[in-house]
Amino acid sequence: MLYAYKAIDSAGRNVFGRTDAANLLDLEQRMRRMGLDLIVGAPARGKARAIAQAAVRRQDLIHFCFHLEQLIGGGIQISVQ
Repeated sequence: MLYAYKAIDSAGRNVFGRTDAANLLDLEQRMRRMGLDLIVGAPARGKARAIAQAAVRRQDLIHFCFHLEQLIGGGIQISVQ
């Protein structure tokens, strides 16, 4: 899920952004790893979801499939988490 957040960095500046997180606890942990202290976080609404679901260009999909086939053909194991 996409979350919008307001956090504070080590210099005391406000930082605003959006990031994927499973829930608020996950969001807070992600902020800590980035060196930020979460002030407010909430599920993002409106245009942010539309941007996150932007269409993939046909050429990019072709490149992805080609390289994925090369990896699998070369014996590289693909794990999905």
